[in-house]
Amino acid sequence: AALVLASANSKLGAPIDSPHFIIGDLTGLEERTRRARDIGFGGKLCIHPEQLDLVNEIFQATLAEKDWAERVIQRWNDRDQKSRRRDPFRIRLGLVGSHQPRPLGWANRRR
Repeated sequence: AALVLASANSKLGAPIDSPHFIIGDLTGLEERTRRARDIGFGGKLCIHPEQLDLVNEIFQATLAEKDWAERVIQRWNDRDQKSRRRDPFRIRLGLVGSHQPRPLGWANRRR
């Protein structure tokens, strides 16, 4: 968590988590990958091809995340006060402008 906070404080992208070294332990890999995603890591290193599909699946944006990101971008580009007031997420332009989101490529993958 300290690395995630340090990266955010330095306005860097989300850090990448270290690999799960026990090849064949997909349960452990899944638990550690979900935890890494949940605390703010942007990805996880893999040391075996068997790990790739699971890690990619966990770090993929959900449809809801992609839809939300598209609305944020649209609201930011429009800067229409009425549409922001109707949006339940209440997007604040000051917050959007001060944060560095993940690259848009992550949002284009659908589950």
